[in-house]
Amino acid sequence: MLIFILVSLSSCGPVNPSIHEGDNRLNYRNIFHEDVPPDVNVVNSIYVTYHPFFRPGVVTTPDYEIELIATSQWIENKAKKFWLKKTEESWKDQARRYIEQRVKDRGREWYAPKEISEYESYLDAASIPYVHMLVDKVPVDKNRYRVFLSKH
Repeated sequence: MLIFILVSLSSCGPVNPSIHEGDNRLNYRNIFHEDVPPDVNVVNSIYVTYHPFFRPGVVTTPDYEIELIATSQWIENKAKKFWLKKTEESWKDQARRYIEQRVKDRGREWYAPKEISEYESYLDAASIPYVHMLVDKVPVDKNRYRVFLSKH
């Protein structure tokens, strides 16, 4: 009976977001669960948590957007960690439309400011993608690229 009451009470009221912006190192740590490596520069980030953390039927895991400059090796490691696959030519148009809508709806001004076609795009392998990564096709310097990663 007590469990039923606690579950019922936890589902009452709104899920309130807390926005964490301005501390790029802390946001990186929250997203990747590691310190920023020396060969990565975090340019911009936002990390959003939700309270209460548990509510039946509501996804309350953190959302984020991050812009960084990273190596090809970092990009490939994170793609594997987040189960991201580079979009194949056969569904690039569908992926582009999906990502463009996500950027338009939720993105910050700094997030992926170029045309989506100027990035290599990665989407998660789930049937409902929550995470995407965009990698600028033009390197910033030798083997380092501007990367945008988002989870919503």
